[in-house]
Amino acid sequence: MTSALQIAQDGVERIQQHLQCMNDLVQSKNVHHDEIDREIQAIDQIANSTDPRGNRLLDGTWSVSVADPAGDGVRSLRIPSLRCTDLGHEGIGGFVVSIATDGGQTDILSRKLAIIRCAILQTASIHEELSAFLTNVANPLIDVLEIATANANAAQVTIQDTDMACQVSRLTKLDAMMHACPDSPKKHLQNFSDPEILRQSAGTKRLSDNNQLD
Repeated sequence: MTSALQIAQDGVERIQQHLQCMNDLVQSKNVHHDEIDREIQAIDQIANSTDPRGNRLLDGTWSVSVADPAGDGVRSLRIPSLRCTDLGHEGIGGFVVSIATDGGQTDILSRKLAIIRCAILQTASIHEELSAFLTNVANPLIDVLEIATANANAAQVTIQDTDMACQVSRLTKLDAMMHACPDSPKKHLQNFSDPEILRQSAGTKRLSDNNQLD
């Protein structure tokens, strides 16, 4: 979502540059109509372009709804179409496409400038809305998700530690002693192999055998 918003924001900025170029061309005394046509085509190309996932962001079809990081329900954003057939307004003389040489509907300089400036204001408003959504919704939501992920990882580690403790508790007392004192078995083996202990054991066995004969 964040990357899509950033791509859309970059696209809006590029469209603004083309609109400003159109504004300068219309006011120029040596304007070539094909230059204006190229600017219009460039704007439509940006509006119809896609992000890496194949989503069209600026043709009026893209929107997003996410949980408000502040817990105030759902926040939504819909980017309106920035194509030349939609930039402008009927009330001020039409849309940007009407300035094109081929099929253009207006030749009055003041009307052309009004249409372009209206389009510039529209894109500025959309850019501001995108910036606000990124700052107030998208970025804080990423922070919330990162915290939730960290907490989930910590909980998983705790569960694993608890499971290990349960496994350890199932050891026998002897196993536990061997884990606690790993040298103990070796010491016991050395004691049992001591010559004095062996002599005492042999003497005890002979006494037991004599008692059985009596």
